[in-house]
Amino acid sequence: MLNNLEVGHKKGKIEVRTVQLARPIPSGIRLLYISDLHFNRFSGRRAEQLADIISAQKPDLLLWGGDYADTNAGFAILRELLSSLSPRPHMVAVAGNHDHFFGIRKLTALLCDYGVQWIENASVQMSLREHTVRIDGNAVSKDTSSAMLRILCMHRPSFPSGAENQYDLALAGHLHGCQFVFWQQGSALFPGRWFYRWNVLEKQIGRCLFVVSRGVGDTLPLRFNCPREVVLVKS
Repeated sequence: MLNNLEVGHKKGKIEVRTVQLARPIPSGIRLLYISDLHFNRFSGRRAEQLADIISAQKPDLLLWGGDYADTNAGFAILRELLSSLSPRPHMVAVAGNHDHFFGIRKLTALLCDYGVQWIENASVQMSLREHTVRIDGNAVSKDTSSAMLRILCMHRPSFPSGAENQYDLALAGHLHGCQFVFWQQGSALFPGRWFYRWNVLEKQIGRCLFVVSRGVGDTLPLRFNCPREVVLVKS
C-alpha cells in the first residue's frame, strides 16, 4: 500500500490519461489538457517530463488549465518549458486560482510571449485538420456560432446549466483528485467525492464529455493512490 504514497516534489511520474469523445469526429484530432503545474524550484524534472509527453503525443491542440507557478523559481522553469515548445501553433490557456495570488499579469505576459493564446473569459476559433474548433475559456459563451467541435476549457470543475447541449467537451482541474484516494466507485474518487461533487475522472452529460484532471503538481507535495496526469482526448 505504501507504494502508492508520494511524498515530495520530485517523486511520481506524470501519466497520460486517454479519454475518447463519445461523438466521433473526423480526422483523428488529438487534444492535450495540462493543469495544476504548481511549479517551484524542484520542478525541473517535472517540466522535462511534460516536454517529453508533448513531443511524444503530438497534440493538435494544447490546452493549459491554470495554476502554473507557485514561486519565482517555478516561474523561471515555466519559461524554460514554454521556450522548449516554441514555436508551436494552437496553444490556449486560462487562469487558475493560484495564478491570481502569484501575479496574473506576469503569467499572462509570459504565456503570450511564447505563442499561447490567453482565453480567460474569452473565446477563440481555429481550424484543426480542416475542421472548425471553438474553445471558450473559464466561462460559457453566449455565442451560438457553429463549429465542428466546441470545447469549454476551465480550471475549477463546475458544469454550467445548458453546457450539456452547447459543448462536446469540457475540461477542468483544480481538485487534484483531492490528493488522497482510498477507493473509487465508477468514475468518482473517495473520500473527496463526499466534499466535492465533481471529484470524478469523467462524466458524460448530454452531448458533453466532462473530464476532470488530477493535475501535474501540488503546492503540498503529498499524494496517495492519486497519480499525476495530463489528459489526452482523442476523437
